[in-house]
Amino acid sequence: KIQATSNGENAINIVPNGTTELYFDGTKKLETTSTGVDVTGALTISGTTPIINFAESDGNPDYRIFAEGGALTIRDQTSIANRFVINSDGHVDVTGNLDVGAGLDVTGNIVATGAVDAVGITIGGNTPSLNFNDGNDDPDFRFIVNSNSFILEDTTNSANRLIVNSDGHLQVPNDNQKLQLGASQDLEIF
Repeated sequence: KIQATSNGENAINIVPNGTTELYFDGTKKLETTSTGVDVTGALTISGTTPIINFAESDGNPDYRIFAEGGALTIRDQTSIANRFVINSDGHVDVTGNLDVGAGLDVTGNIVATGAVDAVGITIGGNTPSLNFNDGNDDPDFRFIVNSNSFILEDTTNSANRLIVNSDGHLQVPNDNQKLQLGASQDLEIF
């Protein structure tokens, strides 16, 4: 049994069939117990690719957390698939679905390459708008709301195509525009 002294020395305290304690400057920094290891203070893992492995004894997947090339990665070791990566430039990759329980606040732009499915979408601000940018053909459109009207705007040609005013009347601006209905459709004005 090697035991720490009271005068601030470094020591290892080994109890047969019990705990092992590591002291630095008279303060316990590491202790083994029947349930694991307790560390007091910072734990630094260094190397070219520092790694922490999590191997479940009763299920899969097993996980690995490691730093490599400036990125911090959580990897599913069973499937050899990165699940969460904080890249060196600060952007985060999440390869599966991300479930957020209490809302999602975004201060920049949101770029989606797939469909956005929602029960309801609220667009706020002094002049809220919803843009439709066609990647193949022109024109592009946007819906915009100002204090007096709801507008469908042709943003490519800087022209309002349809306006619903706050008093309920409908406008189709520009003398060259027509409101056209199919032969079997009626236009009701009330």
